[in-house]
Amino acid sequence: MRSLRCATGLLASLLLSGPVVAQPTITAVLNGASFDAGVAPGSIISIFGTGLASQTAQAANVPLPTSLGGTSVAIRGNGNVPLYFVSPTQINAVVPFQISVLALASAKSFSLAAPPTVTVTTSAGTSKPYALEVRQAVPGLFTASGDGKGQALIFNPDFSVATQLLSGHTYIAYAAGLGAVSPVPPLGYGGFFVEPLNRVSAPTKIVVGEQEITPDFAGIAPLLVNVYQINFTLPSDFVPATDRIFVRGQGWQSNVASFPVPSSNLVAQGTAQALYPYTLQAGGTMPTLTFGLLLEVGEYTLQVNLPGSNQPVRIAAVTDAGSTVVRLDENGGTWNCQATQTAPAISARSLNFWYLWPTTLLLDFIQYTQQTVGSASFSFPTLAFPDDVVPATRVDPVWMNVVTQIPAVNSLSSPLLNGSMQSACTVANGVFTVNGTTNLPISRFGGFRMLPYAPFPTRTSTFKLYVNGQVIAQDQVTYPVTPLVLAN
Repeated sequence: MRSLRCATGLLASLLLSGPVVAQPTITAVLNGASFDAGVAPGSIISIFGTGLASQTAQAANVPLPTSLGGTSVAIRGNGNVPLYFVSPTQINAVVPFQISVLALASAKSFSLAAPPTVTVTTSAGTSKPYALEVRQAVPGLFTASGDGKGQALIFNPDFSVATQLLSGHTYIAYAAGLGAVSPVPPLGYGGFFVEPLNRVSAPTKIVVGEQEITPDFAGIAPLLVNVYQINFTLPSDFVPATDRIFVRGQGWQSNVASFPVPSSNLVAQGTAQALYPYTLQAGGTMPTLTFGLLLEVGEYTLQVNLPGSNQPVRIAAVTDAGSTVVRLDENGGTWNCQATQTAPAISARSLNFWYLWPTTLLLDFIQYTQQTVGSASFSFPTLAFPDDVVPATRVDPVWMNVVTQIPAVNSLSSPLLNGSMQSACTVANGVFTVNGTTNLPISRFGGFRMLPYAPFPTRTSTFKLYVNGQVIAQDQVTYPVTPLVLAN
């Protein structure tokens, strides 16, 4: 394995710019790859705010310094941390692998232990502490745009940019926040470039075109500081159902990025509609989501004229929390149709996620207090739901109705929020149809996903229908969420 030759290209997203001399104020701490909230041991974080530095400066070499341009960043219990970049409005920093993850105050309590906090210090003073929700893993994929959106940074084995993904070939993606590795590299230093390499300790999966793949390697990239490298090989029969690529680890899912897919000449038409979250027909929004778990459910209709030749067809109705993926393969003039659907546990239909407890704690966003460390205070939830059972009073009737419209499995084990199940489907006269009467059991899709405690008052869910990697229809819903409360 070789290190990334063009490290400058990858790290451009970590070395941004932005003069203000005032006491620093932190307004958000996000994953440095996905730009969503949540922190994991070994993460790269982006700190946003005002007065974070008196100048723009970036690290010139490794090991990364703990002070840049007169700015330092400290995590309570871990001291000053390495810095990639500082500016008046953004800092990119490295989280130590030794940071404490979210946990209960005691085995007999549902109260949370005080979380780690981060502060920024400049010549103008020290910011108020900002509480960090630290999970075992909070994956984020680096993208070409540097903001977690659009096309993922994907390379060939020779580190040239991959312009297409071919079956049977191996590729490289880069991520942040995959969690603990073994052995742990020294703080501020890059990954080892000879064995023992710094491999991720917990199981990690990468999903490409709706096919889940176990990486050939997942760990800290050689010579790069806390940047994870994922080497993956596509199956020999790989046909992308979508253009989506994302990473799963420890019950959490990364931002959904894209990759190039070839065009398709199939004739198809359909619809995709969100059932949850939803927008009120008379205008306005659904009730505010007040805890760290989201249900996403959609439905679709579709009609596809299948090709006459032996050409595989892949169909996918997807949202971030779940999907229905249909494989259509022709053999001797007969089409074999098989659907794979995301399926939560049956107990989850009644808001009982006991199988996650206590490894994955569901946070109650509205049960928070001002906590004090030394002379500084900060806000953070104080309670997890006992045994990860959410009271029915915390969701609306629409949630309770639509959750029964997606398939469910008998049981799951932590950290899995969703499982999967196989369903048969039918083709008639060379046409694949999904509507209110034909293939109805596979017309709905969805599942659950974890939400971090974030400084966002709204979030957006996107529902898409694909045929052979091409978007046929989509729907999008913006819904309200209880935002993180900053320290007074």
